[in-house]
Amino acid sequence: MTPNLPSTADEEAAILAAIMMIEGGYDRVAAKLRPHHFSEPLFGRMFEEMGALADAGEAINVFTMSRAMAGEPSFEDLGGHRYWIQLANQPYVMAALGFADDLISQSRRRLLLQSLQAASSSASDLSVDLNDTMEMVEQGLADAMPAEFGRRTRRLGDAYGDAIERIEAIRRGDVDPGLKVYGWSDWNDLTGGMRPGDYVLIGGRPSMGKTALSLGLARRAAQAGKGVLYISREMETPALMERMVADLLFEQGGRAGMSDVKAGNVDDADLQRLWRAKREVDGWPLVIDDPEHLGLGQIGPLIRRHRQAFQRRGEELAMVIIDYLGLIDPPQKGNREQEVSAISRTIKSIAKAQGIPIVVLSQLSRAVEQREDKRPQLSDLRDSGSLEQDADIIVFVYRDEYYLQRAEPDPSDAQKRSQWELDMQAARDRVEIYTAKNRNGELTRRKGYFFGARQAIRNSDFYRSGHDG
Repeated sequence: MTPNLPSTADEEAAILAAIMMIEGGYDRVAAKLRPHHFSEPLFGRMFEEMGALADAGEAINVFTMSRAMAGEPSFEDLGGHRYWIQLANQPYVMAALGFADDLISQSRRRLLLQSLQAASSSASDLSVDLNDTMEMVEQGLADAMPAEFGRRTRRLGDAYGDAIERIEAIRRGDVDPGLKVYGWSDWNDLTGGMRPGDYVLIGGRPSMGKTALSLGLARRAAQAGKGVLYISREMETPALMERMVADLLFEQGGRAGMSDVKAGNVDDADLQRLWRAKREVDGWPLVIDDPEHLGLGQIGPLIRRHRQAFQRRGEELAMVIIDYLGLIDPPQKGNREQEVSAISRTIKSIAKAQGIPIVVLSQLSRAVEQREDKRPQLSDLRDSGSLEQDADIIVFVYRDEYYLQRAEPDPSDAQKRSQWELDMQAARDRVEIYTAKNRNGELTRRKGYFFGARQAIRNSDFYRSGHDG
């Protein structure tokens, strides 16, 4: 007796309707769902078209799908766009994305049953060699395994050979060991070079210099010829430019600081410096996007859209920076720790899928302020322990000067005042940047310089080297 092959057509239709109704719905299932998982051929083709729309940066809805499927008889036989509008009104559809795992499981069950049926017929045929039948069974089992298993499983000898070839390619200069930035040896030492797929977290309390660090990282990577996408939810582009202009002006030997830039109090000499620098800046592959809203489901499509734009310009997107994690809208409101965990896992998945490092800024909890030593530690990561687990590299930013300024003793206490002045002298314009986690290398600490009025972070050897590098 031939067993019936399980059908999931109703679930498949509901998933497609949910993708068309929920913003970012495609990206929530695209990492694991494939067209061949659909038992209904029409639905598999529709999911494939959804992928094409996503890659093109277009919206996925009933109308764009109707356009994409125009001329497909089975789409019209089902009822065309009217069928999908009616289905979308069903109350269970909004939860249908949760059916994806079941759909994949049922797809593998169908593959296995089909293979076993074929093997059963083969075993009954005495003219077929038994070894051929056994190979058929083994192939059926392999086909029913998760697609990721076959992609990621390597024999040791093959993986070992690939590692040797990579070493040789690095020695020849054909492959970068990791993304390094121009003129910032401290950061390169800390990270050892950011690798494709790395999820890098920069944490610190407010006013520690996180934004200055991230902007410096972005522009220095672009100076090295690496394409950078800077996604800002914290500030709009004009405010970011005030900081970057002040930083570049400082590098050019100018006098004006950020407050002068904001007030337009810049003299002719500094303006000339800025215009001269613009000729170089024009060639940097750095794009800033400050979306009014940034939901979890929008991050992947936004990065893909910009990546394609980079490619059209003959450039390559090599790094994404997001400022900051706390302002990314979760898929649904709930427990804050669960929200942050979902956001963190998604960013990690996108970094791996896109094969580029993603750097994310994060605020730290107020627990830092309750300790005598206020240097951040991993337990200070706000709202979620999964941040520590998900991130490949965690970098903390700390300025002792910030806290000393707020602990100035009364002038009448001469002893305390004298010690405070010595501490302030040692801490003035200094910033500690250190790794608390690094999957790729050792934990490292650098004590560089942060010139707050210029929004400029510089190497620990800034004064010894006699230049900005």
